[in-house]
Amino acid sequence: STHYKYKCIKIFYTGEDISPNFNVCDYAIAFDPITFSDRYFRLPFFRLQVQNRLKVEKPLERKFCNFIYSNSKKANPYREELFHDISLYKHVDSGGKVLNNINKRINDKVSWQSEYKFSIACENTSQNGYTTEKIFHALQANTVPIYWGNPLIETDFSSKCFINAMDFSSKNELVEYIKYIDENDEEYLKILNAPWQPVSLTPHSDTEFYPPLVEDEKFTQFLFHIFDQDLALARRVSLYGVGHHVNKTYTRIVVLYTMFRQTQNILLRPFYALRNALRKIRKN
Repeated sequence: STHYKYKCIKIFYTGEDISPNFNVCDYAIAFDPITFSDRYFRLPFFRLQVQNRLKVEKPLERKFCNFIYSNSKKANPYREELFHDISLYKHVDSGGKVLNNINKRINDKVSWQSEYKFSIACENTSQNGYTTEKIFHALQANTVPIYWGNPLIETDFSSKCFINAMDFSSKNELVEYIKYIDENDEEYLKILNAPWQPVSLTPHSDTEFYPPLVEDEKFTQFLFHIFDQDLALARRVSLYGVGHHVNKTYTRIVVLYTMFRQTQNILLRPFYALRNALRKIRKN
């Protein structure tokens, strides 16, 4: 909320499921599959990952499936439900904070995932265009992702290189398909070895299906267009009109609320310290 204090040219960026407010920012870089004149560039979070793939000597001789997540409260319940449903067929190893069943926390996620045939790759939420690192890490690990999240995922990745949970009418139907793939080596290897490129994308090279950001002409053009303009011409949010006055009022509210929360946290620190001390005493 600090940015509300400034009247500079504002560029919004997020890797989370937050859509930009173009009444506040002049330009935005986010996940939404939209166009908005010269003010917006779609950059889903997985594009920031290094494009490489681990080698696996004997892919069919690996353990069954993995699940690695640290966030539970802010995630759609579908993810944990899917973990439990697949576990009814075969044991699924969970190496993160959520539903951990291996008695340790995994630090090297991709390396650990490469020990498994399948990876449960579910987003926190399902929104058009919202593709994070979940499916990409699974592909990097040379496993078959079981994906749920972006309804438009096939614009980012080929439908042949993963199992799309959203293609099935129920989780039971999905689990039956996973069972079929798990028990049929030829079908499994077809998915595992399928290219990542979606139909709409021309491959950048034999090893990279998206160009690195520093070489992506569309992205560099978007950025240079912003900074090559005269400062007076770069502004897109109007300093006048009804919209400006509404935003001005909203800005004051946000600043006051932020100040209130900061003051509240300072006043409550002694209480939190006492509470934590009592909890430690109870444990001991």
